[in-house]
Amino acid sequence: MKFKYKFMLLLISLSLAGCLYISQSYAIWVIKKEQVGENEVSAGCFSVGFEEGAPSINLTNTFPVIDELGLNSEPYQFTITNTCTINSNYIITLNTLDTNTISADNIKYAIYKEGSSKPTTGSELTEINNEIGNLNIANLDTSYVIGSGILKGGTKNEEGQIVTGGDSATYNLYIWIADKAENDLMGKTFEASINIINNATTKDKAQVSIDNINARIFEEKEQAEQEKENPELIYDDTEDRNLRYIGSNPNNYIDIGDRDGTGQPILWRIIGVMNRVTSLDNGERSESLIKIVRSSSIGSYSWDSSPNTVNAGYGVNEWSQADLMKLLNPKEIYNNEEPEYGGSLYWDNLAGRCYASINDSTNTCDFTSSGLSDAAKSKIAKVRWNTGTFATYDTSEWTASNTYLAERGSHNGKEFCSSQSSISNYCKDEVERKTTWDGYVGLMHPSDFGYAVGKTIRSTCLTKSMNKYNEDGCKDDDWLKTSSTSEWVLNPISNTTGANIAFTLSSYNGLQGGYRSTYSYAIRPVVYLKSSVTISETQGATEPGTTGNPYVAS
Repeated sequence: MKFKYKFMLLLISLSLAGCLYISQSYAIWVIKKEQVGENEVSAGCFSVGFEEGAPSINLTNTFPVIDELGLNSEPYQFTITNTCTINSNYIITLNTLDTNTISADNIKYAIYKEGSSKPTTGSELTEINNEIGNLNIANLDTSYVIGSGILKGGTKNEEGQIVTGGDSATYNLYIWIADKAENDLMGKTFEASINIINNATTKDKAQVSIDNINARIFEEKEQAEQEKENPELIYDDTEDRNLRYIGSNPNNYIDIGDRDGTGQPILWRIIGVMNRVTSLDNGERSESLIKIVRSSSIGSYSWDSSPNTVNAGYGVNEWSQADLMKLLNPKEIYNNEEPEYGGSLYWDNLAGRCYASINDSTNTCDFTSSGLSDAAKSKIAKVRWNTGTFATYDTSEWTASNTYLAERGSHNGKEFCSSQSSISNYCKDEVERKTTWDGYVGLMHPSDFGYAVGKTIRSTCLTKSMNKYNEDGCKDDDWLKTSSTSEWVLNPISNTTGANIAFTLSSYNGLQGGYRSTYSYAIRPVVYLKSSVTISETQGATEPGTTGNPYVAS
């Protein structure tokens, strides 16, 4: 059984106004202790102690300095100790407040664990920015991951008494004002806190995981991968700095609890860690969440269909009302209505008829052995999906970066069509157009395909329109390429020829447009995992993330 908890101590008070701020000490879900001395949280025989070894850092009356001088200042020292028998993963975050009058860009830091080499240069907080939104810290601005590791547990005797203590880790934290900062800092303040996030584990080395609050995943794996000549994990070039799996066949398979008719796992694959996702499970907040795609198609169906009186029977390219959206999601997402065909069949493991052609034509469909299990559904986050598109139909604009921005833009799939009188029958719908959608199960974004291209040709491919990924080997070195003739993706297309067109992936050249939403193409569902889900390696796996040894979500 895994125990999870978090505790937070405000430890640092920094001031440049000549006044030392006194920070409040408090805990979340744990026993409240005083700030100085030991703070302990327990759950059964899972216990971690925290002890300060030096007073809080004080930058009163200080000034900008070079790294060499910053690293020679007095550090803040603290020790984390496993006082029980269950191994514990931990992540250390530095949290800044929105009341600060000094930008975090002007602050540098260095942290090292005793026994390891002291850094020779400082790090900028902007380089490891990771927003989290549910730590219950008053005036929280941003949280930055600055360290992680694992503490082995101790041992017990036959009477159950602890006879050998667990591991400890002592850290030294230096914080100083970067030499690039301007000199007029009098009267300005900077305050921050240290946060320790823990979860129990059976492993004796750091596992690949997302912590039970938010934060980054794959911190250690990503660091190791970046040292390879051709890494499997890499940050994209968007403003969100998402961490993505790339290449022709990365080891990113994951078991989330789905089983087929024979009891075998139905595997998914990890697209990556998406930052600044709007999570809707417990209020509305920004999180970093794992995005996954089903490793195989669930069949071929219409994106949307319609009667002949609506867009000439070719469907409506608005995802929030699409027939496929209703097939994949619970009824609560579409106001508990009862569509004639397909409603929630995949979500509820049912069989029936699904839309598969023009004029509301249907085929039989059966998800009783391929739909979502209760175990899988419990791990899926409700989020806000970006369903925007380009203003016009110009394939030269379809680079990964441009498409990522368009998905988050303000244009919809009808605005370019509505004024074209010569094709009014293909623009004849009364559906409200939106550029976001709140739900559980969607499809991959076109930009997901673009950014999955491999390392050796990545720089070349990212300058190309994704409808030319058949050039220079881009498509062949992209694990999200479709194995079917065509496959639907999430976003609509704004086109003069109809308000019923959405993007597809083609096995020939990559991203395609111009296909009407009633066509029957392959479907690979995509979901985000809740921030409470832990991703771990298969016990004893020498090469985790393969089909034989997938990661396990719990």
